[in-house]
Amino acid sequence: MSSFLSTALSSSFTPSSISSTKDHYKIASSTQISLLYKKPNNQHFHVSACKAIPPQRNNNKNSSSSSLSVETSKVDRRNMLLGLGGAYGAATIIGDKLALGADCTDLPLPYPDLTACTKSVISPIPDDPNAEQVECCPPTPLSEIKPYKIPVNPVKRIRPAAHLVDEAYIRKYMNAIEAMKALPDKDPRSFYQQAKIHCAYCNYGHKVKHPVTGEEVRFSVHGNWFFLPFHRWYLYFFERIAGELINDPTFALPYWNWDAPCGMTIPAMFVPEMSPLAGETRPNPLYDALRNPDHLPLNNDQDRCRQIVFDLNFNRAGGDNQLPDITRVCNNLAFVYRNMVSNAVDAERFMGNKYYVGCDIGRGAGSCELLHNPAHSWTGTTQNNNEDMGNFYSAGFDPIFYCHHGNVDRTWDVWRKLGGNDFGDQAWLDSKFFFYDELGDPVYVSVKDCLDEEKLGYEYQKVELPWLQARPPRKLEKSDVAANSTAPTVANAFPAKLDKVIKVLVQRPKKARSASQKKKKKEILVFQDIEYPMNEFVKFDVFINDEDEVGDLMSKAEFAGTFSTIPHGKGHEGGQVMASSFTIGLDEVLEDLQADDDEYILVTLIPKAGGDKVTIDGLKIDFV
Repeated sequence: MSSFLSTALSSSFTPSSISSTKDHYKIASSTQISLLYKKPNNQHFHVSACKAIPPQRNNNKNSSSSSLSVETSKVDRRNMLLGLGGAYGAATIIGDKLALGADCTDLPLPYPDLTACTKSVISPIPDDPNAEQVECCPPTPLSEIKPYKIPVNPVKRIRPAAHLVDEAYIRKYMNAIEAMKALPDKDPRSFYQQAKIHCAYCNYGHKVKHPVTGEEVRFSVHGNWFFLPFHRWYLYFFERIAGELINDPTFALPYWNWDAPCGMTIPAMFVPEMSPLAGETRPNPLYDALRNPDHLPLNNDQDRCRQIVFDLNFNRAGGDNQLPDITRVCNNLAFVYRNMVSNAVDAERFMGNKYYVGCDIGRGAGSCELLHNPAHSWTGTTQNNNEDMGNFYSAGFDPIFYCHHGNVDRTWDVWRKLGGNDFGDQAWLDSKFFFYDELGDPVYVSVKDCLDEEKLGYEYQKVELPWLQARPPRKLEKSDVAANSTAPTVANAFPAKLDKVIKVLVQRPKKARSASQKKKKKEILVFQDIEYPMNEFVKFDVFINDEDEVGDLMSKAEFAGTFSTIPHGKGHEGGQVMASSFTIGLDEVLEDLQADDDEYILVTLIPKAGGDKVTIDGLKIDFV
């Protein structure tokens, strides 16, 4: 499978094709996916991502049992949770927005009140009786909902990289998904019901009872600190159900290794409509018709198949970036680095903002979720209202969703090994979710019980992490872009609609900070009150001290981060407005731009999709 991408890279690579990248990356071999990264001091590091790494003992206390090998270096707004299709508990309508009430506690999130689950509205006006709705609620439990008991000494499951699996695994995987799809739709273990779990939890179908007032409050696991633990439990039960159906307790889901060059295509086993296995004529249960046809392999003739390189900088509404494959790969690696290291400075910045039921707090996705968003947008179709992967309510109906989220879950483990620490808040640790287990029994689980992968009985096949060496090279000369800029300051530029490129000078509260000060407090750029339509895709890129207004290159020091969304329903004009915050880590960027001593930085916001429907209240620099 890796030969597809090798062919793509070697066939498109010429010196002129990456002239704009200033030779930061070079191809070391045309027969192997590898990159030669050139550091400013002329040291070279060979990076390979085409092979698995033999298991090694890892004594890191945060690593659980995973055998991934990584370096040990460390690395306000009211929550607009939308009341879709009915009352929103403590929410009040302000124009076309919804704001939460002020009954705020720091108590754990209870598991959903299944008697209050309602249909998810996928058109924009929640109280419109003609609004299109979709049923995402789970089957009514026929027995008592009990706390889930994790099996003692579970059989170890090794989740493989999708591009490295063999035919025996593909056959087993296909059989498992086929068995899930063959179950009656009402069976909570069926593929149909499993897909609806994401819709209910992520598209505001579920409600929880406010721990103090008793009111029913809608919530979502996206855009807050529940993003990672919810999806971990989700994959855990999906995987165990699949293994139970094929009577194989060792069965493990694959992960889409899109953070390494060899994994930067749709895994081949998901592509054909019929079985990819020789001699088989059955339909492929891993196939989904609602994928973007522009991102499927190009079949020029029977002997040649060119894979389309995955694009973490995909603009969706604006179409594909017309960049050479090698530049796209370099962009991808730099984007992963920014979201896994530069912008992942602590639990809240990496995992998402804290959320308590009923609280007037700022909603904000962590850098991990923002890293995950482009795969949804790139994979989902551009037709039929951007379903399946391209929309929250429908994403679970594409089998590749679970492969994608396997890699997202894996990044959590990698981030810990890089020095990241989870939240210690008891409210987060004791928060709960509802699922059906592999036997079809209703259970509830706690966040604290999913933090140890060894306890859960799985680990990820170890592969190399080329993005760890993809920090953009330091600027050799200090830029005077900010010093000479005539751009307005924040007070004179915001609030603003993002219908054009915006350049703004942002004052730093402190400059020339020492190494010890940086270790104690991280400098971050905070985007306040980003408002956008919940049912549309929006995206903008952020650059620091940059003259460029195109923003196609992420592999340069000026690139700081990207904000993007996934729609919550079908695209329509108007509708509910979502509000969010967004943060970017500045320490590394300013060091690489030699701007540590500057009083002002020039921030460039480049809208890539839906900018005319995005407003931003302001920017500020803070320390965390």
